[in-house]
Order: sequence, then structure tokens, then C-alpha cells
Amino acid sequence: MKTIILSAGLFIAVNLTSCTPTVATNVESAPGPLPAKARIKTLEWKPTMSRIDLDLEPLSVYGSIPVALLSVNDVREDPRLIGKAYEDQKVRDTFIPIATNVNVAKWCKTAFEKVFQETGIRSDHKNGRLRLEIEITEFSIFDDFTQTGTATLRINAHTDQDMLIWEGQIKGTSDLYVHPTNSDGISECLSNTVMVVVYNIFTDQCFRDAVVKAYE
Repeated sequence: MKTIILSAGLFIAVNLTSCTPTVATNVESAPGPLPAKARIKTLEWKPTMSRIDLDLEPLSVYGSIPVALLSVNDVREDPRLIGKAYEDQKVRDTFIPIATNVNVAKWCKTAFEKVFQETGIRSDHKNGRLRLEIEITEFSIFDDFTQTGTATLRINAHTDQDMLIWEGQIKGTSDLYVHPTNSDGISECLSNTVMVVVYNIFTDQCFRDAVVKAYE
């Protein structure tokens, strides 16, 4: 198992590795009441990054390999919780949870497909030759003057003949240094984080080598 981390700022994503519309689906079977002071946020797909912030050359190996997302599951203890913030930015001594009223797994699945489209990865649910099963093990933001988003995914990659060719863990982080106009920046930072972690999957050297070998 291998963990890969790429950090992104507001405009630039730097590779540090070596080796549709907004979804607003209510969370089902939520595990009990939220903390009384939890801040509720409706996530939107609002990245401030784009393809020009990424080195797309490593993705060229996937040109003839369409990808199918077989499943995206959120296995965190409470899928409604997406981070924490200071209750009072001036005093800055007490944290409150940030929660969301959207289904994070469904939101991320749509977001992953948005990133595929942005970066030139071909998505084909029916005829995808590379088939991914993804579990979200971490998805959170620390909301301070600077916001830091983190996402960690556990991934099984199969061929269209159902042969497991790679399994492991990929991590991505992003920082948002300035809040966008008329926004708290949470959706922007977490959208950037998703963009980074998806990019990390396909640029991880071990993952790329496994895919190339499987389709030689």
C-alpha cells in the first residue's frame, strides 16, 4: 500500500510524488444527531483550479483506456462531518464541526467525473477498460484564515476482465489562501482537494505502471 500526497495552493498544483451539476442529496441513515453548534454547509462544485494548473503529460498513457467508476463509498465514521472551524475567528480557542447536508459519496462521484472531463481522462461506465472501486476514508477541511482540505481514497483497480491490477491508498491536499468574493471558500477548497486527489491517482507511478502493464 502506498500513500501519495500532492499539495495545491490557490492557483498552482505541484506534484510531490516520486514512485454536472451540484449534487445536493440528503444523507440517509445518518448516525445520530449532529453536535449542537455544527455549521451546516451545502457543498457545491466550485474549483478555483483548472487543467492549466496541472501537468497533464503523465495522463497521456490513459488515452486509449476509458475508465469506469464501479463504486464510490464513504466509509468514514460520520459521513456528514467534513471538517472543523474556529467558532470565533478573533478569539480562536474553540473549534466547531463543519457538516454537510449532501451525500458526500454521491457528490464525490460526480466531482470525480468532472475532474476526468477537465483533465482528459475518458469516462465510460458501460465499456470502461479500467474499473475503479473507491472508498473515501478521509474528506475534511480545516477552516482558519487559510483553509486546508484533505482527501484520502482507498482504491481497487480492475481490468474489464475483473483482474485486480492495483490496490492502495492515495491522498491529496489543497490550501486556499484567500476566500473568493461572497463565499466562505469551503466548497472551493474541497473542490480543489478532489481535483488534486484524482490527479494523484492517475499520476502515481506505481498505479500508472500497473495500468500500462495490464494493457500492453
